[in-house]
Amino acid sequence: MIKRKVIFGIIATTIISFSLLGCTNQNSKKAVNDTSTSISNSFETNRAGQTQQTVQTPITSNSIDKKAVEEAYYGQWQIKKVLASAPVSTYSNDDIKIIVGKKLILSKESASCFGDTVDTLNITAANPTYKKSVISKNDFEANYPVTFDKLSIKGDTITQIDVVDTTGNGSTFFIKDNNALILYGGGVYFELGKIVSTSPSSTPLDSNSENTKTQMLSNNSVSEAYKAVLQNKTEFFSTDNKKKLYLNDFLTNKEIYDTIFKVTHFTVLDMDGDKVPEVVLELSVGNEPEFYEVLHYMNDIVYGYLIVYRGLEGLKADGTFHYSSGAADNGFGKLKLESDAFKTDILGYSKSSQGNANLIISYFINNKPVTKESFDSFINEQSGKKDAVWYEFSQKNIETELSINL
Repeated sequence: MIKRKVIFGIIATTIISFSLLGCTNQNSKKAVNDTSTSISNSFETNRAGQTQQTVQTPITSNSIDKKAVEEAYYGQWQIKKVLASAPVSTYSNDDIKIIVGKKLILSKESASCFGDTVDTLNITAANPTYKKSVISKNDFEANYPVTFDKLSIKGDTITQIDVVDTTGNGSTFFIKDNNALILYGGGVYFELGKIVSTSPSSTPLDSNSENTKTQMLSNNSVSEAYKAVLQNKTEFFSTDNKKKLYLNDFLTNKEIYDTIFKVTHFTVLDMDGDKVPEVVLELSVGNEPEFYEVLHYMNDIVYGYLIVYRGLEGLKADGTFHYSSGAADNGFGKLKLESDAFKTDILGYSKSSQGNANLIISYFINNKPVTKESFDSFINEQSGKKDAVWYEFSQKNIETELSINL
């Protein structure tokens, strides 16, 4: 992790003159783009002397501009592929494999974050502000280490959106068209595709909105639904494959990460607090556990969500867990499961940044800065919770544990 941060230090000192964009927080943004330090100015001048027209977009505005912004990027998006990279990046090839396929949400109330480390994807900006900047092709290509052609941008300008909440969390992206965005972070430009829901539901439904209905269902119905999926008797809806399929097909079709999964263990517990337990499958690649598939019953359908191993470590009986992208960049959270994606509600986290001489580590609980001592106490409290109980994946254990826990 330190090596990665040293690389990031090289990036910051090497390409700061290009005013790179896209950091997750205000401090990181200042290191790569001084034009983001004042969101209220009508015009800003970057380090190279180029002038960008900027527009602050209040989310309470009734202007035509607000309507256009909503039509352009409010909604759910999926990271499709890498379009271009800087000569040096904070992301490794393994990191990029994890990032591609992830889903983001942009709305008035919240926005998925993205920056220079994988774990920023686990952070959600609350009540964010969206700042709009229009940059000409000549200015963009004169100051950034990538061309319009490499990003497949047509026209003479590109619209940049900086997203930030009151704590500094957020992201930076560019509007390509109504169905495509370009997300920037860590020296890499990713293409986002807008998600058109193919879920069995006509509109996205989250667990809380269905809470009353699911409580009325018998435990036997939920148990039988899970059993049918685990015994390969019926299909479930994979939010990653975006379709219904049998468990064995999901494990072997190589549509995700081009690999074959094997279920080795499972546990049954309520991950999202809706009083209906989830079934969490531990998936191994070769002989090593590398992923989890979370099965969630909602609206008479079983949904599946694939999560990387280090994104759901140390699972506790209350559904909380630890996630990590490095020794100093990690945190604790709880899942929120929807019909076409999942989000992580962050309970507390630490993140590192490269200072002039040393690595600086910051600590947060409920998105508020805290001391190391307070964060250590938070970790000790989390560590003291009861662990989830894992069982060997077998038909006998499926019958037994689902009968006991549901």
